[in-house]
Amino acid sequence: SVTILPIIFMLMPIKTDGKSSVVLNALSKLGDLIYRFKLYIITFVGLASLLLINLIPNLYFDDDFDSYFDRVDDWVEVKNIVNDEFGSSFFIFANLSSEETDGITSPEYLKKIDEFARWLETQDEVVTVTTVSDIIKTLNKNMNGGNNEFYSIPDNKPLNAQYLLMYEFSVPYGMDLKNQMTADKSESRLLIRLNMATSKESIEFNERTDEWIKNNLDNKVLGLFVILNFGICSIIFIVLQDGKIISPYLLYLLIILNTAIFDTFAYIVGSNFGKTQIAKKTSPKKSYEGLYGGILFSGLYSYLICLIFNIDFLIIIYFIIGSIFALIGDLFISHYKRKIGIKDTGSILPGHGGILDRIDSHLLATPVKVILVSQIL
Repeated sequence: SVTILPIIFMLMPIKTDGKSSVVLNALSKLGDLIYRFKLYIITFVGLASLLLINLIPNLYFDDDFDSYFDRVDDWVEVKNIVNDEFGSSFFIFANLSSEETDGITSPEYLKKIDEFARWLETQDEVVTVTTVSDIIKTLNKNMNGGNNEFYSIPDNKPLNAQYLLMYEFSVPYGMDLKNQMTADKSESRLLIRLNMATSKESIEFNERTDEWIKNNLDNKVLGLFVILNFGICSIIFIVLQDGKIISPYLLYLLIILNTAIFDTFAYIVGSNFGKTQIAKKTSPKKSYEGLYGGILFSGLYSYLICLIFNIDFLIIIYFIIGSIFALIGDLFISHYKRKIGIKDTGSILPGHGGILDRIDSHLLATPVKVILVSQIL
């Protein structure tokens, strides 16, 4: 409405019937009123803009997984029953590796798993924790006459392996431990049932969990792999600083927009102030003044992105580097067209040439920025 639409109205052969319009008269009076008090309006809008911009750092992104589902009566009834009967309908899996075949039957490994589970149960978000070590302790107790003194992990690795084998033989198909351990028994899985949590709360819980693992477990069991379940796939989010999250699709869009902003302002500044050509034979309209203007506005755009999403300010440098590669990509395609003697790479877009003419700046800039940005996110 601010950029494209006015240009379209200027180019289209629109004719008026010459009749007076109530709307146009009202807009004319509004324009006169704004012009009469322009200083007051500019001051007010400027102060309001500064206030709103100052509030941008307070924005954060959060998701309530429970709200993703339809509010139909049947779903609400099922969810409430699950929450009441089983504690929660939201859970995560934590996979802990022993890094050796049959390593999960090791007493040391099982005791560390048990210690981890007990710590998890002290967290407010956790409802229950299910581990392989619970099965071993229960079987050890039952095999010793139900004596509570034997509700512990035996220090005998072969005995632990026999307990697991006996358990798998004694339960029907589908209730075995195939979903709780790997085939070579080198890795086991903890089922952690949580109270319904938002993305921010889940991220904070995961950070505390990682910190506890780092301080209490050996390196060989540091491989915590958390899977957000209940139909929500964790890979659709990238976790940023302070619990902020951003969709990779949105991040990719921001990268594309950065290149577009560089191109747009490089063209505007270069068209009005450009005097020093960068590559006279390849692309005469490209100037250093336009390059500096594009980089300036690319940096301003990057700065706003850092404030809004609380991203490392190093991304400003990465986006500026990407802008330089946008120019290189543009010059490369221009050189290619000059070399074979064509003006456009195609004619699918009337007045703009081919698709390659529209994405030439993105060919190098986008992959470079994606690689650089991924290093800090």
